[in-house]
Amino acid sequence: MQALRLATQTVIMKKILILGAGNSGRSAAKLAKQQGDSVTLLDSGSPEIKLDGVEIVTGNEAEKWSGQADLVIYSPGIPLGSRLDEIGIATGAPRISELAYGASFLTCPILAVTGTNGKTTTVEMLEHCLNAAGHRTIAAGNIGLPISEVVASGTTPDILVAEVSSFQLEHPGGFAPTAATILNITPDHLVRHHTMEKYIEAKLSIFASPATKCSLNEETLQIKQISTSLHNRIIVSFSAASNSTANFHVEDGWLVKAAKEGTIFRLVKVSELPFSGTHNLENALAALALSDTAGIDALTLAPHLKTFHTGAHRLQKVAQIGGTIFIDDSKATNVDALIKALQALKDNPETAFRKIALIAGGVDKECTLDEAIPFLKESVNDVFLIGQCAKRLHASWGQFVNTHVCTSMDEAVRLAYASLEDDGIVLLSPACASQDMYRDYAQRGDDFKASSMNVKN
Repeated sequence: MQALRLATQTVIMKKILILGAGNSGRSAAKLAKQQGDSVTLLDSGSPEIKLDGVEIVTGNEAEKWSGQADLVIYSPGIPLGSRLDEIGIATGAPRISELAYGASFLTCPILAVTGTNGKTTTVEMLEHCLNAAGHRTIAAGNIGLPISEVVASGTTPDILVAEVSSFQLEHPGGFAPTAATILNITPDHLVRHHTMEKYIEAKLSIFASPATKCSLNEETLQIKQISTSLHNRIIVSFSAASNSTANFHVEDGWLVKAAKEGTIFRLVKVSELPFSGTHNLENALAALALSDTAGIDALTLAPHLKTFHTGAHRLQKVAQIGGTIFIDDSKATNVDALIKALQALKDNPETAFRKIALIAGGVDKECTLDEAIPFLKESVNDVFLIGQCAKRLHASWGQFVNTHVCTSMDEAVRLAYASLEDDGIVLLSPACASQDMYRDYAQRGDDFKASSMNVKN
């Protein structure tokens, strides 16, 4: 039998209950079976799955389940207060996330990244730079590859970089990364967490272990709830804000590290980086600060940023017709990400003076999105709204900018293109989640690309 260390106690597992049959749940079930445990997997929906040796209970029967368990493992899609959560609590067994379960089997260092925006890009930067520097590195977690899947596959990396969502931190279960960072915190997922205080509390769980070394955005450290919680911890700070004095910052056109004795180490020249935007500079600084916090010299990693390129659906040019550029920023699922996109286009000499027709809307996650209004007024000619909150945004944003409610992505792209008169940018940066119309942000971005390429047909 496998012993799993949870915080300060060791639980000998016999019966494992897994809540949620998504990728995380299925990977945890596979790993638990490899350990010789009895595994039951519950899902409130009706997924058509089969796992050898795993009892799978779905739909209404799952919500009536009342068996025993020695350990309950949560998929990130199972919210507090749900029926499956109530079942997990009723077992009286320890409750942990799939992230913590998978990580408990690893002996390599874990570098963990959370925050509202920039998680995936920062994780990908770290993975790229660490591998380029000779460290066998895997990116896992919220990025799409469950940590349990990494362990079950028998892979043994030198370093694992984990993208961690607030959902995965609701049941931290002794998750103790070697070093962790919070990139930023702005309103998001309030449907799930209900209040900003609860959202911040979840994020702070990444530092639950006193052994985890801390790295934070200098601005995030100004949030009282965070500074109070971490007042006795040593923190390595980073910031791309002008005139910052953070441990890692921008100075005279360089990303730099400020040593304790006041020495400034130049890491990489900003002009040599293949990405732009203050937000991406901050992601790069976060990656360097986190690696340095974990004892991996930032000086050895920084040069490899010059060969890193951001991934799909992040301010990605997907088409050009005449003088009109189509940019997919579908990963902008909250208002702060939209604001960063507009600022990045303004800061880029190639796009700074182009007119912008914005496509936005979807599921607003109970956030007002009014923070975007000053940036819309400054940068956007027209806004074409889609999805669940289109009419609400039309009523709110429409008082300050020209807004148009559209019934589909195809209609929004066509109207946005026509509004620019073949001179400007059609920008998909929704500020909202996608699940009202799409499976995920990637499918939304793909639909935008297809509509953009066919806009003149």
